[in-house]
Amino acid sequence: MQNTDTSKGRMALLIAGVLFAIFVANLFVAGILRQPAFLTDVLDMLSLFLSVGFFVLGMVQREVESEA
Repeated sequence: MQNTDTSKGRMALLIAGVLFAIFVANLFVAGILRQPAFLTDVLDMLSLFLSVGFFVLGMVQREVESEA
């Protein structure tokens, strides 16, 4: 019987989604609305970098859980 508990992978993917939403919201505010961006360039880069990192972590965890 397979283990259906994917809470670790799901949590990492949720964090990745939230960070990516912040990144996209910053682009939307600065680009389309032509307002000052609420993130600096460094924070913008870090939010995208961490989003990708948590996405990869979530995918790896879900793959490990599916093999178990």
